[in-house]
Amino acid sequence: MMSKEEEIEMYTKTYSFAFGKDRSFFFENDIAVICDFLSSNYFFDSLIFKAKLLTTLLYNDALIQEEEIKKNFFKKSMELDEYLKQLPI
Repeated sequence: MMSKEEEIEMYTKTYSFAFGKDRSFFFENDIAVICDFLSSNYFFDSLIFKAKLLTTLLYNDALIQEEEIKKNFFKKSMELDEYLKQLPI
């Protein structure tokens, strides 16, 4: 079983590896900026995959965070889920 610190480190590395952005980018920017980043860098199936990945990553990361980050990431995870529903699939 991973410690909380190991889990935080894993998520931190995942943001950088999967999106080329630090966790802070997703914390500091609103959903419009995040969706613009996704749609500017990924297309078609890749956009859907990356948006789903980020939705899951934000949700799981929120589970282990302090209250401020937790609320922020849960909210953005739900907003990304709505963004996905609006994509032409």
